[in-house]
Amino acid sequence: MLRPRSEACFSATLKHPPSATGRAPGPGLRRKVSNIAAFLVRLWVQHHAALKHPRATATAPTPHQPQSTPRKPPPTKRLQPRPARISGGMEFGWHKPAAEVFVPSGIGRREALQRTTHLAIGAHPDDLEIMCWDGILAAFRKEDQWFTGVTVTNGSGSPRGETYADFSDQEMVEVRLREQRAAAMVGEYSAQVSLMYSSAEVRENKRVEFVEDLVKLLESTTPEVLYTHNLVDKHRTHIAIATCVVEAARRVGHRPKKFLGCEVWRGLDWIPDSRKVVMDVSAHSGLTHSLVGLYDSQITGGKRYELATGGRKRANATFFDAYQSDSVTHLEYALDMLPLLDDPSLSFRDYVRSYLDHFQNDIYQALDQY
Repeated sequence: MLRPRSEACFSATLKHPPSATGRAPGPGLRRKVSNIAAFLVRLWVQHHAALKHPRATATAPTPHQPQSTPRKPPPTKRLQPRPARISGGMEFGWHKPAAEVFVPSGIGRREALQRTTHLAIGAHPDDLEIMCWDGILAAFRKEDQWFTGVTVTNGSGSPRGETYADFSDQEMVEVRLREQRAAAMVGEYSAQVSLMYSSAEVRENKRVEFVEDLVKLLESTTPEVLYTHNLVDKHRTHIAIATCVVEAARRVGHRPKKFLGCEVWRGLDWIPDSRKVVMDVSAHSGLTHSLVGLYDSQITGGKRYELATGGRKRANATFFDAYQSDSVTHLEYALDMLPLLDDPSLSFRDYVRSYLDHFQNDIYQALDQY
């Protein structure tokens, strides 16, 4: 590139440029050419200075433009509260009009529920992706197996930080709905149902209505495998929902082949191996780990669920057998809850006591050897 030595030198060379006609240009044309040359030189000098001192050049005021403080636009939030895009509560006769059925594939909602083979019922947005890799993987990229997730609560009481620190409860409901829908799309669920109860409602004053909704859901899906929270989970909302699922399943004539209570807020490694259900979830680790990572609102809120979930399942695999090398990388544990359906008179206390007694006897037998 031609680098002019000075404005004067460059302008002087253009005062008498060669002419194709052999005649010298008039004074008006020479003046225009000189002005253009001077402008190009100033532009080049400014550009060269900006390359050497970008910070100083960017902040220094020009002689014709006094320095002023730029006006900031009023703060706005990209996410505005709005009704759910996909309704379903009224169509299926559920008690919450805001309840929705999200179908990633775009087929009809009823068809998406009817083809379900694996149904998981979790308390909060992200519980399904934490506790139910087995069901998601069983149906992933399969033509004859379909996973449907049911999220009971709306997530309005979520902890929030960083980007979400100033979000209202209603805005957090919309955020968590979007995160749950994103997980359903990535995991290729048949459908994702959000019942939109609050945690207090399912624990206290709306249990009757919630059980009625579950009965309608179970009748619409008739799953081969049913997942929910286990009855020794330490989260009270999880316990409340698990008991409601059992009550609803007892009312429905259809009996699933498997009924599993999965781990979230208490690991199940303490359950004797002969009593716990062990599921290999090593496949598609990129998919399963990424599903939990989609819940950015919870991770930035201070809970690294995406690390803890994969870590627990990897620990399950490593510590399952002290005398064998690992043949799998990730294991999920669950409790077999079919006995609660086979014997409707079996109380929750007696069901749990059988595991506690077995655990106690297992420890005592080991101690008695020494």
